[in-house]
Amino acid sequence: MLRRPLSFLTFPGILVHQATYHLFSRKTNTFLVEIGIFIINTIVGAITALPGALVVIKFGAGTMFDYILIWLGVSIAMHSFPSLEKARKIWIMVRSKKTPCRLKFIATPIVIFMYLFAKGSVVWLDLLYGIGIALLLPGLLIF
Repeated sequence: MLRRPLSFLTFPGILVHQATYHLFSRKTNTFLVEIGIFIINTIVGAITALPGALVVIKFGAGTMFDYILIWLGVSIAMHSFPSLEKARKIWIMVRSKKTPCRLKFIATPIVIFMYLFAKGSVVWLDLLYGIGIALLLPGLLIF
């Protein structure tokens, strides 16, 4: 019920998610598309929020522009995860006998993480991830 207003408020993240989807889907398969979305949204969210978050964390307050950058970063990072249905499909692909062992070794922890956060979006784990990327990472740079 609250997901719709949150999606409205975080529309920049949805736009970046969809743009990344279209960029990767032209060149690769479902698994790599979702991994690409996860990586790109996380990086773009972190970079977008960084200037504003550094000011707010260091000085305890910032300008309206600083808070807009943080909001953009959170909204982009929180949309890093696939839908639960896509996460299940990716898990099945990774576990397939056709998937090479080295890819399974690398992909399994990433896919488990993505699946847990996709499933946890009903309890706002995606929002917590976005906040963590936008605020905790810059906080680590300061301290």
